[in-house]
Amino acid sequence: DDPPAVIGYGNLGASELHYSSDLDLVFLHERGEAPVRSVQRMINAMQLPLAGGKLYSIDTRLRPNGNAGMLVSTLEGFADYQARHAWTWEHQALIRARCVFGSDEFKDRFDALRHTVLARRRDADEVRQSLADMRRRQLDQRSERSEKRLLGDIQFIAELGVLLNAGEASELMQARATIEQLGLLAGLGWLERDTAKQLEDAFNQAAALRDRIFLERDCCEELPGSAREIVNLAWCDVFGQSL
Repeated sequence: DDPPAVIGYGNLGASELHYSSDLDLVFLHERGEAPVRSVQRMINAMQLPLAGGKLYSIDTRLRPNGNAGMLVSTLEGFADYQARHAWTWEHQALIRARCVFGSDEFKDRFDALRHTVLARRRDADEVRQSLADMRRRQLDQRSERSEKRLLGDIQFIAELGVLLNAGEASELMQARATIEQLGLLAGLGWLERDTAKQLEDAFNQAAALRDRIFLERDCCEELPGSAREIVNLAWCDVFGQSL
């Protein structure tokens, strides 16, 4: 069988991997029998326990239908799912998706599919509500330190802008990293330039603290309240509601 193509989502797709990142992976193939066994061996090898801990944690829940779906889908089936069945948050996740392993032809086909999905016309109020609800569910389901919460909130602000503007500004589809998205959204006028700059500074500050806490286990530093206030104001402005 031909080797599967590997789609990197999340921090891997956005080239924002950090010390505590897991790998969000989706596996696709062209046709014929799905190379499930090959993928399972790959996942097991990448999660091999080493002296310093597990090499990587692999998360495959972003595949079509989540844990209930096939581990390896055809590109055609993936396209159909995105067109007819995917939730708004799944299109949001596609913003950061990138083919990290596959033939050049496959990468081109995946990029074309991704562009088609992201360029879709959307009801702005519906998208705002869907993303706000998803962020609240995340916060209800897990405990996030202040710096990680800030990073997540800023990411949602930027990705709301991408979903609402990608159809008219195709350059947004090339921007997978949050900082790059904020700059482009400011250039389009969707965000005030001062707001975008403040969000970029807060994002960088929170990312640096996240990494420091990982390396210095006894670090008890917190973000300044001004960073939280900046994000809260920006959230209210673009979502039309408080978080």
